[in-house]
Amino acid sequence: MLGPFIKGNMRKSVYVHKVCAMWVPEAYHNPDTDQLCNVISAYHRRLQLTCSECGDKDSSVGCYVPECPRVCPSCCLYAAPPPSLAHLENDGRCFRHDENYAAFCPAHSARATDYLLMKQMTADAAHSRLLW
Repeated sequence: MLGPFIKGNMRKSVYVHKVCAMWVPEAYHNPDTDQLCNVISAYHRRLQLTCSECGDKDSSVGCYVPECPRVCPSCCLYAAPPPSLAHLENDGRCFRHDENYAAFCPAHSARATDYLLMKQMTADAAHSRLLW
């Protein structure tokens, strides 16, 4: 667990899983301050998202393709649960680029090796390394 991160005026402490912090797109490590940034905004955003794989709330990892709205929690990203009847569009597994902390939903997994996306993933990952 990482934290505490202070949330709001009530000064509530928020702790996050390291694996979740590594995969959320808006969190990043600031090398100048050695702090993890944007954790609270990621925390609030994930409370409003529903997993495209299993339908559960509390999702934080989105498909790397910018125009894709699909999201999942890190547990579904790693476990690749069977598609549910409510989400028949999930016709396969997510594709992960573990070294770059980027995920592609089943509909876009074929784009996971696209040259331009790979170049962008590598650049993004270089800027957001965190304690690992």
